[in-house]
Amino acid sequence: MNITDTVTTIRRVIVIAAVAMLAPAQAEQPQSAADAAAEVRAAEQAFADAFASRDLDRFASFIHADAVFTGRDGNLQGREAVMAVWGRFFESDEAPFSWAPERVLASSDGNMGATTGPVRDRDGRHVGAFASTWARQEDGSWQVVFDVSPSCPPPER
Repeated sequence: MNITDTVTTIRRVIVIAAVAMLAPAQAEQPQSAADAAAEVRAAEQAFADAFASRDLDRFASFIHADAVFTGRDGNLQGREAVMAVWGRFFESDEAPFSWAPERVLASSDGNMGATTGPVRDRDGRHVGAFASTWARQEDGSWQVVFDVSPSCPPPER
């Protein structure tokens, strides 16, 4: 094999490696804002389901490390502060309230999303609303970065 063949082979290997490295990243990206919105809806529902099923660790995994939650206890900055307050909601066997996404939006690049919907008490009565902002993470997952739920019932003390 001469030098030209060696260079050609190296170029082919580089191109194949580049395509192989890019393929998973492209597969994680939604094809449209509608696809991203569907992913955000699924993330919000999984977040709510983790709360309902009392899965504290799974619930916390949806909260960005630098998230800001606003509610009756004021502004909570960071996952640790959020969990210090929201952890009290997990002390009983039954969730004190529930929520579900009604309206879901996503940015055209598929990296940001927003959800809004009702908050219901244990008996299913409408007691408030929430609005959350979601950000796609490098691994393709979604995390809440802002959550505004001023009308959620406070944790039982």
